[in-house]
Amino acid sequence: MNVLNIHECFNDLVQDEKSDIQILKMIGSEMSLIIAELKPEKKLGAHYHTVGSEIYHVLEGEGAMEIGLLVDGEYKFQENCLLKAGDVFEILPNVVHRLVNTSKNTLKFVFLTPSPHLTEDRIFI
Repeated sequence: MNVLNIHECFNDLVQDEKSDIQILKMIGSEMSLIIAELKPEKKLGAHYHTVGSEIYHVLEGEGAMEIGLLVDGEYKFQENCLLKAGDVFEILPNVVHRLVNTSKNTLKFVFLTPSPHLTEDRIFI
């Protein structure tokens, strides 16, 4: 068994090629546990996934998750959820979502997701 410490692994984050987010896949094959952070005033652009949901846990900081639907090739944001440390939430398949760090501190979070969400099943709008 390989035991990792989430807090120590934040030192090993890598810049995502398609967004402002810094990430590290900690464990997983079919499902992945990923740690991530957004620096102040940065964002993870609007995107969606076609298979499986994502479960998030905010560790530190504050932000906003905008969620909406893709209808006839256009997306419409329907809800803006303010987030803070300790919040846990789920994003369902085909729900467009965009995460924004709204504070002057780094937003740190963990999410559990199907492994393809970081590669072939991440469709940016």
